[in-house]
Amino acid sequence: MIDGIPSWIFDTATPGAALVIVVIFIFTGRLIPLVYYRELKQDRDRWRTVAEQTTTSVKVFSDAFPELLEVGKTTTKVMTDIREKSEATEATQ
Repeated sequence: MIDGIPSWIFDTATPGAALVIVVIFIFTGRLIPLVYYRELKQDRDRWRTVAEQTTTSVKVFSDAFPELLEVGKTTTKVMTDIREKSEATEATQ
């Protein structure tokens, strides 16, 4: 049995009926050329590699993000303190 087709069809089918079945398989996408299959497989493997590289890059950024966030908070605090001291100095003059 080939993917949902009973074996008795192949025993009793005429060559014309077999051709019709092959044509139906081609039009429904169940039967594709080997060259096309290999091309699809290479494309799939290439995209899998790209996805793995992207996942690795995202992991590097996600690991570094907490430290970057802390640096940003520290910088904001320092700049705010400088501005407040500058405004306080201007107010007293």
